Amino acid sequence: MADLLNVSPEALPEPLRRFEFLRRFTVRIASLIMSKMDLQNREFNSSYEETLENITPLFEQALGRKPGDAFASVKSRPRLIEVFRFILEEQVIHTSLSRETLAKIHRTVEDALPAGVEDAKGFHKCPENPVEAFAFVGTRYAFRTTKDMIDDLRRMNYDDVGILDLAIAVASANYWARIHRLLCLEPELFYVGLEGFKSASAVA
Repeated sequence: MADLLNVSPEALPEPLRRFEFLRRFTVRIASLIMSKMDLQNREFNSSYEETLENITPLFEQALGRKPGDAFASVKSRPRLIEVFRFILEEQVIHTSLSRETLAKIHRTVEDALPAGVEDAKGFHKCPENPVEAFAFVGTRYAFRTTKDMIDDLRRMNYDDVGILDLAIAVASANYWARIHRLLCLEPELFYVGLEGFKSASAVA
């Protein structure tokens, strides 16, 4: 995404990169800054009850109800609830996308997931809608995202922040599509506008 949005991988302007001493200097400065950062994994000591309490206000804002026993299947792994809180926070508070757009992305991600080993191979028909195409390719094979697809999104008036929000929404939906199946969580805890999906998933 950084490449497609023309984000420079270096702080040093391109005309100055031909000077080796400047390149070395910027690397040393970056190394010095990173050496002062705390990059240790954060200890997680919260209990299931504490983590559930932390997510409750956001959960109520998103779903209009308390969590109840929605996370009972991961009671022994409260860190997973905190991870879910982060992605739910992004969707509810930080994203610039409308609920209609989020619903479109969530449906596209579910529809794009391979039905089996053979279905995961090769190319597949891509939706015509640019947002759905972006979500489809991001689910099937994200590395095939092209500049033309980004240009199509720009023609729909998505700026850099909007396109990044789309990428985050697609990535989060992909995470959730797999995690709710793996841990037997309710799909509608995160999905927007997928009424009836739970029963269809259960049948499948």
